Amino acid sequence: MKFAEPLDLMKQEKRLIGRKCYDHLGGKLGAVLFEFLVINEWIRLDDGKSTVYVLTAKGEKELNSIGFKIEE
Repeated sequence: MKFAEPLDLMKQEKRLIGRKCYDHLGGKLGAVLFEFLVINEWIRLDDGKSTVYVLTAKGEKELNSIGFKIEE
């Protein structure tokens, strides 16, 4: 599995902090994970939307390969 170049934030921070925000991951850790998913094309903006992201076929394949099973 080959990923895009590491993010600048990951290079600067030795320990990324995340926090639960309602039902999702927030904080720097959440931001870095989100950026990773977008850069590596595991998620993309939903057609015609500006804030809704969907899992791509590549993202589903890669997540499955690391044991993260997506059930609909």
